[in-house]
Amino acid sequence: MLLRSSLTGLVVTLLLAVLLAASRIFSVEPPETIELTEVEVIELAPPPPPPELSEPEEQTSEDLPPPPTPKIELQDVVTPDTPEIALAISEVPLTTPIQNFQTEMAPAPMPALPKPKPKPKPVAKPKPTPRKSTPAPTRTYTKPTPKPSPRPAPKPVEVTKSYYSAGELDSLPRERYTGKFRWPSSARGTSGTVKLYIEISTSGRVKVLSVVSSTDSALSSAASKIARGSRFTSPTRGGKPVKARFYKTYHLKKP
Repeated sequence: MLLRSSLTGLVVTLLLAVLLAASRIFSVEPPETIELTEVEVIELAPPPPPPELSEPEEQTSEDLPPPPTPKIELQDVVTPDTPEIALAISEVPLTTPIQNFQTEMAPAPMPALPKPKPKPKPVAKPKPTPRKSTPAPTRTYTKPTPKPSPRPAPKPVEVTKSYYSAGELDSLPRERYTGKFRWPSSARGTSGTVKLYIEISTSGRVKVLSVVSSTDSALSSAASKIARGSRFTSPTRGGKPVKARFYKTYHLKKP
């Protein structure tokens, strides 16, 4: 019976606690209502203007009062009375007794002083004889003879030559046209080079002087024909037409 009554009591208390908690959970507070009221705008009066600052007046040194003179208090200086110290004065004799003494040896005699030599008499200097003034020599001025002006050096006489090399010319003669030739049948290959020593006359004609070198002897005669048939501009030295000699190389190709 006791157990049943205690169990029922526990059950009842648990139920009450659950109900209380449920009532608190489900209890919802009503929302607060906010009422809006009109706001009145109040215009405030503007603040008063700041007071004007006046510039401080400059005070000159004449307007300022003189500074007060400082007061100096003088105190009497008292010198302490010091007793005078009596000094004992004693007299000291300034004379000392002299003892007489004697020596067994007699003092050496004093050496005789040398007699002074007589001074030589001054010799009178001979008076200089006055010289006779000689008149200054008269100078004769002659005009200097003008030096002869040096003669100008003679201009070197240019030795005329019968011909001139390529470096002695004003410029190398230009080839106006080239002579024609036939390819020799005895020539080997299809090309060759021949170097000739030629002379060009004042009219531009060519004279073959010698064959210097040739890749094929058969081409030497062909190159000589080309040179003799060619014409050049007249070689000049100092603007004058002259004869010229120089080397010319011909490169021949089979047509």
